[in-house]
Amino acid sequence: MTLLFRVFRIVVRFSTLIVFLAMLGLNVATLTISGVAAAANGALAAVGVGTVAARSAAASAAAAAPRRAAVRAATRRVSARVTRGAARNAGAVLAESVPWLGAAAVVGFTAMDLRDACATMEDLRALDEAMGPDPALRPESPGPGPSAEDGSMLDRAAARVCALEVPTLAEVRAGVGGGMGDGLGDGVGGGTPAPP
Repeated sequence: MTLLFRVFRIVVRFSTLIVFLAMLGLNVATLTISGVAAAANGALAAVGVGTVAARSAAASAAAAAPRRAAVRAATRRVSARVTRGAARNAGAVLAESVPWLGAAAVVGFTAMDLRDACATMEDLRALDEAMGPDPALRPESPGPGPSAEDGSMLDRAAARVCALEVPTLAEVRAGVGGGMGDGLGDGVGGGTPAPP
């Protein structure tokens, strides 16, 4: 009986050592190999145990939802604006080639293009704000990387674009001078004479 008891104790000790080493190896693998950590997280989630990684992923997904919505909305607006602008510019060619009326068409279509450019800059600013502050843009970050002024660079660019003004038709005609009556010519002469 004592021999049987000794064998039992050796088997228990050996089994305990094997289980301990397996647990230690799994712990190290979970911390160093992302696939093992993901598998362990999935196994624990399958049995209903919430893990830090699962809570972190859920919080990250919840925080990213407004950003995704802002990106989708801005993408739809910019895409629609670009589509309208391309169709408008393709159709504007004929209107811009008509003598005397062409200058008015150029002024009108340019005004629409500038309005679209300003709206696009506003969408870019909204996207930038939706993405949140970038830790790399902190003023205390040393080195040649991005600076805190990069965020305001977009604001300054948007202000410049939105402040652009289209010259009036009278200013365009005054600037072109005698070339306005040249019709389909290049403004050098030889076309239809200007109306009185």
